[in-house]
Amino acid sequence: MTSTLYWNLESGGPAMADWQAGTGLNFLSPAEHNRLAGFRFERRRLEWLLGRRTAKRLLYECCTDLVGVPPEKITIANRAGGAPYVILDGEYELKGCLSISHRDDLAACAWVEGPVTGLGIDIERIEKRDTSFLEDFFTEQERMFAQALPEPEQTLWVTLGWSVKESALKVRGVGLRADTREVELRKVSGLFRAREAEHQWKPVGIQTGAYSDGIWQAWWRKHGEYLLTLVVHSQGEEEWMLKEVAQR
Repeated sequence: MTSTLYWNLESGGPAMADWQAGTGLNFLSPAEHNRLAGFRFERRRLEWLLGRRTAKRLLYECCTDLVGVPPEKITIANRAGGAPYVILDGEYELKGCLSISHRDDLAACAWVEGPVTGLGIDIERIEKRDTSFLEDFFTEQERMFAQALPEPEQTLWVTLGWSVKESALKVRGVGLRADTREVELRKVSGLFRAREAEHQWKPVGIQTGAYSDGIWQAWWRKHGEYLLTLVVHSQGEEEWMLKEVAQR
């Protein structure tokens, strides 16, 4: 049986200027307006808004429960560990797993209603990291592999590895409060054929250390100077269709 994992990627575009001027915020619920008022820094405020708008656009396209529901009746809240979830009309939690990530003026979201126990998406700019970054966040085996790679594959692999670790820790609802070395990157399909990854998701092998229960599946994809990773966790082997919901 094939299950569908929905995802989208959007740019803030002109809407960010409207948000800075305090307009164009009618997609927020009252609870989200209250949350917005608590942000101290403009950049974090804009990232949060972009993530909420992108997530709601995704949900409208793939959740039949939202037909006819105005956006101000939908609240995307966060659990204690940071994982987002969806509340309708202030009381009914929408069944499924949601994940949100943002970088610069881009936001990526993923949603699944299928048989999963966790979902994580992450977007990162592909950029060179120094040696201390590898030492702090990667296992010894990962560092040895990365240092043996030529450029530009080394930069791509390190960015991908960091992104997969973020996505996997989101699955557990712990984020970067946990040790990133608990997630170890293994085989990366398409590393030396990165152009192919501009048009399709490529599988990634990961080992999760202390988090060894169930089945972990991961993928990566390039988007110009950025890359995205997706990680799902389930109790049984699943065949996934990763379906993009394009911006209208």
